Amino acid sequence: WDSESWDHCGAVVEDDAENMEETGSTLGNDSSTCTVTNNATGLVQIFQRWLSDADECDWYGVLCSGGFVRSIELAENNLIGEIVPELGMLPFLQIIDLSSNCIFGTIPSSIGQLSYLTNMDLKDNGLSGYIPMELFNLTNLVKLDLSYNVNYDGNCTRFDGTEKEIPNSLGLEGMILDSNIGRLEYLQDIDLTDNYFSGSISPEIGKLKQLGRMVVDNNVFKSTVPDEITQLINLK
Repeated sequence: WDSESWDHCGAVVEDDAENMEETGSTLGNDSSTCTVTNNATGLVQIFQRWLSDADECDWYGVLCSGGFVRSIELAENNLIGEIVPELGMLPFLQIIDLSSNCIFGTIPSSIGQLSYLTNMDLKDNGLSGYIPMELFNLTNLVKLDLSYNVNYDGNCTRFDGTEKEIPNSLGLEGMILDSNIGRLEYLQDIDLTDNYFSGSISPEIGKLKQLGRMVVDNNVFKSTVPDEITQLINLK
């Protein structure tokens, strides 16, 4: 990612997000720290900036347990760039939320090494290319959101209001609902809206007994819905 994109704490996406704001560095513009203030409660939280020399467990948006990174939540953080393959080197990662940024390029195959991952939210970016087959190794996934990965104008707005040109994207593609989908048996929520996914919806979809929400609008699926989908009694 662009180094400039790590200079902020970013938006805080919580229930009272409208009351939260970044209030800057405690030690000046060159500091490795930044603070976020809850205007409703007055609570001030101090975080280490990303890529600083501090322990990564103190970085903004990172949650650790037992000394291992368990969660990376950087939604609406003005990130610009690609997902690095090194993400797969966090074997105990359970949650990754990079939604509503300016992330482009493909999803790296190393994502399949995150065997503990339960929630992956990459919506509202500019990702493109084929879904890696390794994604189906994520057999503990509960939520998968890949929606709205279309970027027609090729521009991304930074915090300071300036724009950076990024590649255009017609969305992610591939046969994500083929027979491999049956391997994600714990999946409860999947959103694929506004991409370029194709192929058939496999009868294996019937194995997702816990699936409660499935949105596939604005793709190019061509098959009819298999009868097995009626076995999904939790689907709304």
